[in-house]
Amino acid sequence: MHNNIVVFRPRLVRVEELVLRRMISNKLKEEFQVLSNREENFIVDIALKDFLNYIKVMKNIDGDLLDVYNYIGRLLEEKPLELKREFDEWIDEWILKWRTRVKITVNEDEFKKIAVNFDKEVDEVISKLPFIDELKEYVLGSIIRAGEVCMTNLITDSIIKAEVAKFFNNIKDVNKTVEILSKNTISLINNINKKVKFIRNYRGPLVVLRFDLVVFHGTTSKLSR
Repeated sequence: MHNNIVVFRPRLVRVEELVLRRMISNKLKEEFQVLSNREENFIVDIALKDFLNYIKVMKNIDGDLLDVYNYIGRLLEEKPLELKREFDEWIDEWILKWRTRVKITVNEDEFKKIAVNFDKEVDEVISKLPFIDELKEYVLGSIIRAGEVCMTNLITDSIIKAEVAKFFNNIKDVNKTVEILSKNTISLINNINKKVKFIRNYRGPLVVLRFDLVVFHGTTSKLSR
């Protein structure tokens, strides 16, 4: 008789990640006062990804997340004050963007009214694009250089979805849309550039988050101030 035993292995966390999470957490506590552990972890997760994206773009780091962490690790060992300066400049801008770019709601009807929904086929088109990884890097770099340093992954995905949806809505066929986009990447890039330029001049929220008050007690008022 055999018993199936599932072994859960904890995720290995790099020292650099622990240091960054602590730095972000300390700043959030200063800015937003009292946050529950769950609230804090949620926002730290977002901010950490944004900082890694920021460093990758602004320091022109080729490669993946490992290369970004290696760069940060070298700064920690050799130039910790430079890392602190980079972080301080970024976190101040990140908090400003959080306050101006992120709208928090606890009302499901309000969320549905504001949120933009795309056909599920749009996701299918995106998944089939042979150049999607390069496109995401291009859009990510464009928005960060335009000053959007908060919710960078979500804004990147939203821009790509919106522009791909324009093509799909005219063609109404997944494979044909992929084919057309593959032959018209310059047109797609031009549309994305226009969107980034619009965002740079736009002053309202770009992201809507719906929080469950059972989980995030009082977060809306604390994080929107």
